[in-house]
Amino acid sequence: MEMTPFALALLGLGALILVALLMVLRALSQTQTRASEARQSEQMLNAQLEAQMQALATSQSELAGRLAQVTEAQTGAQIRLTKALEERLDKVSHRLNQSLGESATKTAQSLGQLNNRL
Repeated sequence: MEMTPFALALLGLGALILVALLMVLRALSQTQTRASEARQSEQMLNAQLEAQMQALATSQSELAGRLAQVTEAQTGAQIRLTKALEERLDKVSHRLNQSLGESATKTAQSLGQLNNRL
């Protein structure tokens, strides 16, 4: 069985088409593999981003709570300081009034005694 040049050319052309088809199939397979890998990578990145966003939200919530505690503590300290200053001022005012009263009494007595002498 001898093959004619035309049959050999057809056989060669068929082999080339088969090789080209195999190359196309391989390229499609690689493209699908890469696409699948890209989807997996995207899912992993989305999961990481979601975890980071959740951690950030948790940290922000904790920070807001701590800030509220600091504000509350500062307000309490300011109230206590104001109360202590008011108490001290009241004591000083009371002592000053007593001293002025005693001084006025002594001055009146001294002036009375001076008037009697004159």
